[in-house]
Amino acid sequence: MTLYRRGSTALGVKANFEPTTGLKVGIDIQLSTENLRVKTDTPIENGIKPNASFSISGLKVASVKLTAGALNGLSDNKGARLEVPIELQQPVIIGGFPFTLSEKFKMIIKPAFSAKNSTLEAVGSWAFTGDLGYDGHSVRLPQVTVKQSMVDSIKGISVGANGFVLAFQARFAVLMGLPVAASGPYGAVTISNGITKGSNLGLTDCRNVQTSVLLAGGVGVNVSAPVKSVLDKILGKSVITKDEHEVTSKEVFNRSTSRPDVPACRLS
Repeated sequence: MTLYRRGSTALGVKANFEPTTGLKVGIDIQLSTENLRVKTDTPIENGIKPNASFSISGLKVASVKLTAGALNGLSDNKGARLEVPIELQQPVIIGGFPFTLSEKFKMIIKPAFSAKNSTLEAVGSWAFTGDLGYDGHSVRLPQVTVKQSMVDSIKGISVGANGFVLAFQARFAVLMGLPVAASGPYGAVTISNGITKGSNLGLTDCRNVQTSVLLAGGVGVNVSAPVKSVLDKILGKSVITKDEHEVTSKEVFNRSTSRPDVPACRLS
C-alpha cells in the first residue's frame, strides 16, 4: 500500500491486495484540493471546548478506481473483508509557528463474487463546491455532485452476478504543534459504494451503484506516547493521548443508479 502526493493539490492511496488465494483487488483513491485553507477558533475552558468553530475550504474532487478478479468465485469471498488505515504526518512552519499536517486514509472492501474466473472494474469521482465549517451556531456543508459516473464505467466478465462494497475515508487536519503533541481542526470525507453487475449471459447487462457521501468536521488533540509519559509524571494524572470533538457529521449525498435504467435492473 502506498500513500502518495501529486504536486501540492492531490493526496491519494494506491493498494493491491490478495486477501485470498484466488482474489486480487487493486484500488486507487485520490482527494484533490485547490488552495486548501483551514481556519479555527478553539477556546478551552475548564478542560472542555465550548463552541469550537472552524472552516475548511478548497476541497475539490474525490475519486476512486477499482479493479478486482476472482479465480474461484464464491469461495474467494470468505475472509476477504479488509479494513485498512494509513496515516501520514508532516511538520511544517507557518508564520514562524510549528504546525503538523495530518492525512489519514481508511478503507473497507468486501467482495461478492458468484462465479469462477470473474472480473469487475469501476471508476468514479465526486466534486465538492463550497466550504465545510461551523461558526459556533450553524453548519456549512459543500454541495456534492457526480463528476464521473461510476455506474457508467462498470465492466467485467462473469457468467454470474457479482458485487463489491468499497468504502473509504479521507481525513485531513492542520494541527498547531509538532507530531508529538498538537491540536487543531480536522475534516473527513467518507464515500461508500455498493457495486453490482449482472451476468454476461443475461438478456440485459444490469449494472448498479449505491453511493453515499458523509462529511464530518471538528477539532482534535493528538499526544504521542513519550510525551504522554512525561506529562503524566509532571501532572500526576493520566493525560488523554487522542481526543476529538466532532462538531458536524452529515450525509450530503445518497443515490442509487442503474444502467440501463429499466425496472428489471433497478434494485428498488
